[in-house]
Amino acid sequence: MGEVRQTGQGAEVDVALALDSTLDEVQGLTPARAVGTWPLRREQGGWRLKFGEGTLRPLFPDPAGATAAAETWYEDRQSCRETEEYDAGLRGDTFLADELCDADGDVTAGAPQPLTDPVDVEPFDTAFGTEAVAQMQAVAVDGPVPLRVVLAPVQDRWLVVGLLQQSTTP
Repeated sequence: MGEVRQTGQGAEVDVALALDSTLDEVQGLTPARAVGTWPLRREQGGWRLKFGEGTLRPLFPDPAGATAAAETWYEDRQSCRETEEYDAGLRGDTFLADELCDADGDVTAGAPQPLTDPVDVEPFDTAFGTEAVAQMQAVAVDGPVPLRVVLAPVQDRWLVVGLLQQSTTP
């Protein structure tokens, strides 16, 4: 538990939380970590935490880590190896994954970018919800099969959840 801070009506406290991180079609995205802030009120000679008035600020891994995760996933698929990806099946342009097995050539992954194009967002928003999509990153991968790997921050790491065709616009 963090330090108690005095406020105009009492006090508040921040608490570092470890959560059961998941991504699914019912609950969307739950982060692995968050900071909860709760107001405290002085009652009967002590402090009472006002749980229903608290807020949670999710903490997600650095988006830069999505680049290495996308490149590793792509290379594993090139080698026809099992990959770590969303276990309920990839979303988006999934046919691209099938083209990777035994595709020969070097791979270069770019910087992660948030999903902003409504056409790109749609399959992920439909599956996981708007709040989950807001945390997802797309990494363009140049290789024998150019594509964009879409990743979500699950269990404090970047997990491949889908694929998109390479964008034709700069």
